[in-house]
Amino acid sequence: MKNKSKLNKIRQGGNKVVRNWFYMSKEVISIEDIKAVWDTDYTVEIWKDQGILEVSIENGGIDLEGCPTDFWDDDSKAYLESNSVASIFNITITETGYEENKAAMQKLTNAKGGWFAADTDDFQPTLK
Repeated sequence: MKNKSKLNKIRQGGNKVVRNWFYMSKEVISIEDIKAVWDTDYTVEIWKDQGILEVSIENGGIDLEGCPTDFWDDDSKAYLESNSVASIFNITITETGYEENKAAMQKLTNAKGGWFAADTDDFQPTLK
């Protein structure tokens, strides 16, 4: 279940969601593993049953949700296979605080490896 106060801000025009990404890793990573990385620097809420993590970042924010690796179209499956993706998460970041969001994303890749790929047909650009 999403945080209702955050959803209200989005509906009112504050923290407008404009960027969608995927976090991908060659390793099996759980949402709890990701929470442990961000928990020391940010306010993090987790809904384990739904596989959702919400990170509050000054001037921004990140929502993360687990994603199966087996429902993709043929081109996407080929990308996942060629990159040996074992874990994938849907990522939504806010328009505001992009640099702060990017720093949090890089903290995750520095700690756990993996990369962020844009939610586009060719998964470009990427952020490592």
